[in-house]
Amino acid sequence: EGDLENIIQVLHSQAYYGAQVDFSVDPNRSSVIVNIESGPVYPFAAFNIRSLQNGEEIADDSLPSPLCLKELKVKLGDAALPETILSAEDTLLDLLNLQGFAFASIKQRDVFADQQAKNVIVWIAVETGPL
Repeated sequence: EGDLENIIQVLHSQAYYGAQVDFSVDPNRSSVIVNIESGPVYPFAAFNIRSLQNGEEIADDSLPSPLCLKELKVKLGDAALPETILSAEDTLLDLLNLQGFAFASIKQRDVFADQQAKNVIVWIAVETGPL
C-alpha cells in the first residue's frame, strides 16, 4: 500500500496524469499483484506566464523583450513533463536577468491536469522586480 503513491508520482513525472494504480494479494501464492493503468501521456494545452511588478500585473510588451514559449523550450502538444515546467521557470528567470531584472522570482506555479480533456494547463506568475 505504501508504494502506490510512489508509483503514481513516477507516472506523473512521465506525464501520465490520469494513471490509476491498485494491487491485489494472491492468497495461494503469498504474492502481490500491482495493476497499473497508465492512461495516455498528457500534453501541454496551454502554458501561460503572468508578469508582475510590485504585485501588479504588467503587459508582456512592457518588458524590453517579450517572452515566448520557444525561448523557454516549451511546445504546446508535447508531453507535459514536470522537468520541462521547472526548466522553463529557470530559463524564464535567466532571460529576465539578461534583460536587467536581477531580482526576478517565480511567485506562483499552477499546473492543472484536465482529466476530461486529458491535457495540462500551466500558469506561472513571475515577479520581475525593478529594472
